[in-house]
Amino acid sequence: MNVDAIKEKAESLLAGGKGQAASILEDGGKLEQLLEQVEAKLENVPKAGSYLAEIPRMVSLLKDHMEKEYTETPTKTLVLIVAALLYLVNPKDLIPDYHIGIGQLDDAAVLAACIALTKDDLAAYDAWRDAKKAAQKDAGADAAVEAAVVDVEPAAEAPAEAASEAAEPAVEVAPAPDDTVGE
Repeated sequence: MNVDAIKEKAESLLAGGKGQAASILEDGGKLEQLLEQVEAKLENVPKAGSYLAEIPRMVSLLKDHMEKEYTETPTKTLVLIVAALLYLVNPKDLIPDYHIGIGQLDDAAVLAACIALTKDDLAAYDAWRDAKKAAQKDAGADAAVEAAVVDVEPAAEAPAEAASEAAEPAVEVAPAPDDTVGE
C-alpha cells in the first residue's frame, strides 16, 4: 500500500466518522468519555511520530470548546477532530494497534489528514491560547503587586480606625502632666 492510498483511506475513514462525531460533539458527557478514552490510549501507545503528538492540542481545543472558553472553532473542524479521535480509540481500525510499530501508522495517517484539513483553525486556537496565557501571566503579576499594596495599606490605616471606632478605652489612662491645656 503506497502513501497516497493510505492517505485516501484515512480521509475516507475520517469522512465516514463525521455523523457519529457530530452526535458526540452535541453531548458533553459523550465527548468527555471520548476524551478520557483518548487519554487512556495515549498512556499505552508508544510515541508514533509528530501526528500523535498533536492529540493533546486537539483534546485541549475540545475541552475549551466544551467549557465555552473558546467557541471560535467552526463545527466542521470540531467534527473532524472528534472523528479522528474516534478512529484513534477504535480497536477495529485499518491496522490493529497490537501490531507494535505499524499498528499506529493508520492512526497517524488519519490524524495527519485531520491536521491538514484543520490547520488554520488549530493555528487560530494556538494564538488564542498563547494570548490567554500571556494575559493570565500579566494578571498574575498585577495581582501580586496589588496584594502587596493592599497588605501595606490596611496596616497604615488600622491604628486610626481602631482609635475612631473605640467608644470607651478598655483601660483609663490618666493624662500626663504636660498634656493639660490652658490651666
